[in-house]
Parts: sequence; structure tokens; C-alpha cells
Amino acid sequence: MVSQKVSDAICEQINREMYSAYLYLSMSASADKLGFKGFAHWFLVQYHEEMVHSMKFFEYLQRQGSKPVLKAIATPSADFSSPLDMFEKTL
Repeated sequence: MVSQKVSDAICEQINREMYSAYLYLSMSASADKLGFKGFAHWFLVQYHEEMVHSMKFFEYLQRQGSKPVLKAIATPSADFSSPLDMFEKTL
């Protein structure tokens, strides 16, 4: 069992990973709409990677006997002017 402080920190990281996934998914949709299919695919791959990260943290807490507490995920931006704009915002 992990301490409550560690569990809370991991839950916060789960939220950050899921927000990053949402952001990449939003960027994928925008790149697709702009006709940049390769960029759209790349952002979609990044989305899946972030979701894998979040699930690793989630499953770790469960294995440790802690209950992951999920928080609301902030709405990512949906307005991007170009792939360059998207990549700058990922930084």
C-alpha cells in the first residue's frame, strides 16, 4: 500500500497523462481537418501512448491496494492554425 500523499500525486499524474492524450487527440482531429493526414496519424499515436502511461499508473495503484481517484479532465484547445502551431503547443 502506498501512502495517501503518493496516491494523490499519482492520481494527479494520471490526470495530466489523460489531459495530454486529449490534447493530442484534439490536435489529430485538427490536423486531419486541415488535410495533414500524416500529422493526424502521428498525433493519434501520441494519444495512445499517453493513455498507456495513464493506465500504467492506474493499474499500479490498484496493485498496491489503493483506489485511484479520477478527476475531471480539462478541455484541451481545439483551435490550431497549422501543424507548426500544434507542435509549438505540445512543448
